[in-house]
Amino acid sequence: MKDSKLILIFAAVLLLLGTAYAYTSEGIVSAEVREDTVLPEEYAPRFSARTGFYDEPFFLTISCPVKGAEIYYTMDGSVPSEESPHYEAPVPLTDRTPQPNVLSALAGVCPDGDFLPSEPVLKGNVIRAMAVLPDGSRSRVTNGTYFIGIDREHAIGSLPVISMYADPQDLFSHERGIYVLGKIYEDHMLSEDADTEAGTSDTDELYGNCFMRGREWERPAAIDYIPSDPEERGFSSDLGIRIMGGNSRAYMQKSFRLKCRSEYGDKNIYYDLFGDGHTKHKSFLLRNGGNDYDYARFRDPMLQELVSDRDIETQTSVPAVLFIDGEYWGLYAMTEDYDGHYIENRGYGVKAENVVMIKNGTVEEGTDADITLFNDMVDYITGNDMSDESCYDTACSMLDMQSFADYCAFNIYIGNKDSFFTNDNNWLMWRARVPDQNKEKGDGRWRMMVYDTDYSTGIYENGEDYGGDTLGDVLEGSSDATGSRLLRALVKNDGFAKLFSDSLYDMRNSCFERERVKEAVSRYLSEYEKPVYDTYERFGPGERLWSDPAEYYNMRVGELSKWLAGRYETFEGRIVDY
Repeated sequence: MKDSKLILIFAAVLLLLGTAYAYTSEGIVSAEVREDTVLPEEYAPRFSARTGFYDEPFFLTISCPVKGAEIYYTMDGSVPSEESPHYEAPVPLTDRTPQPNVLSALAGVCPDGDFLPSEPVLKGNVIRAMAVLPDGSRSRVTNGTYFIGIDREHAIGSLPVISMYADPQDLFSHERGIYVLGKIYEDHMLSEDADTEAGTSDTDELYGNCFMRGREWERPAAIDYIPSDPEERGFSSDLGIRIMGGNSRAYMQKSFRLKCRSEYGDKNIYYDLFGDGHTKHKSFLLRNGGNDYDYARFRDPMLQELVSDRDIETQTSVPAVLFIDGEYWGLYAMTEDYDGHYIENRGYGVKAENVVMIKNGTVEEGTDADITLFNDMVDYITGNDMSDESCYDTACSMLDMQSFADYCAFNIYIGNKDSFFTNDNNWLMWRARVPDQNKEKGDGRWRMMVYDTDYSTGIYENGEDYGGDTLGDVLEGSSDATGSRLLRALVKNDGFAKLFSDSLYDMRNSCFERERVKEAVSRYLSEYEKPVYDTYERFGPGERLWSDPAEYYNMRVGELSKWLAGRYETFEGRIVDY
């Protein structure tokens, strides 16, 4: 405790002297170690300055509170060991941006061909240090990022910055790197069923290290979160990282899932990440936009915000800029992650271990046996006559009808083509395994959760297909997708049909009301526009070859606005038709 107070006093002196203009988190302590004996945090190395932005070069002093300790450090993001440089004198920190790109110059990331920036990207100094004590025991690892001579407002804007520390081998090595195509791609390309142009099979499945899933493909990392407000304190965390997403894993800029585990050091992040008052997070996402990667980039965050007051779970997102081992990694939507801890932290009175989540027909949270709870609900509703009030009453005890009606109305309104109603994808339901009728959302009924809505709102149709009859496609179509089967069964009940009709009208008249949508598009554009241009420069032109970034991006945002305006004008007629 005394050491912590001394560090804070020293940091305050630095601020008074004008050394740093970003008030950020202190150096972090990583759980990544290579021996069984790990000393408490108070034995870890101390840095003479905190992570942040500094006007001028300076020397960083590293110390250890244990007399006779030997300090070792790295500056490439790797975890220090006794083979790393031995700390003997203060480390000079300068503007690294003019130096040659390192991680940004690595190929083998994208099956359609890599884009490597021709100019140096923004860079900061990353320092990771550990101490070997006289008795041979090793301290935990302290990390810090130092941006020298970078005008934050001009270079990054008013977005928060996430500095990620990860061993480059964990991300980019041929054998175990999770960010590259790597050995799995190479082995597939040598196989008989490979498509030599795209690294796919005859089933269009993508191959490569970056397409792998599960704990085996999770890697230890650490982050510093630097708020946009220089007066606000950030946070630091040790956690695990995975590549996430579907086909968007093939892009040069990939999405991440960041998850706290005790084995890394932190069980939770305690910070109001999204400005919504929720200060406890087990995990969160850094999304590259998914299907919206080369388009507006904010489709999913904005669409979810517009329906966040409905009876469905939605994810809050805020734009943020990522640096990996000190190199600029572009704009991301920092997004809430769904798991049992998300439900527990919402204050619904349901503990994480009592949460069941079914994602695209398989168990996401819970036990394998929990799938029977879901199948029983689907089989009952689709196998019985819902116009019979007794059958419908039983269905109401299994499924939250308002939540289901809102979810259906939302996806139908936005014309989601990768969904519950089309290809049985991108849907999620949750319930309490053991019901507690005293808790409003602990009653054991299934409820809907929204995520990944990017393939919607005319994204690949230049904003032209706003009049599409998505309502008729579901109600009168032959799709055997889970959502379509449930909805067609339930609308046979007059009570549900009225509930669903009201939700459809609410989508048009309230959630996506014309002026409300215009305001949202304008607000998101003002936040995303400049960082999107910078991300274009970092990750390549794609379809933007024909025009300058500003013209291209505003065209894509204009297509989104056109679709939403057209949908508002035509959708009421679609409701009346049915």
